[in-house]
Amino acid sequence: MDIIWWEYEGLKLPNKAVNTEQYTSGTDTLERNYITLLKYGIEYKVYVNVTRKNDDYCIIENLDDKQLKKLGLEEYDNKEINIYDKIVIK
Repeated sequence: MDIIWWEYEGLKLPNKAVNTEQYTSGTDTLERNYITLLKYGIEYKVYVNVTRKNDDYCIIENLDDKQLKKLGLEEYDNKEINIYDKIVIK
């Protein structure tokens, strides 16, 4: 569902669909958010930006190439989630 909520635009997902992983950048340990996308029976990680969140749901947006590079993901191919994609909630 593509919605506008709190003046933020993006895809609405349940919070439990968004996962977080830690990574190291220099001497810092940082976190990045991703969802697990199911395409053709194969699970893919798609890194996203959580723009707004409440107790049950969040609004996410796809990362652009510049944001992916900042997260250390220059060679990353699975860049987008679209409105009718199937996600895996673990």
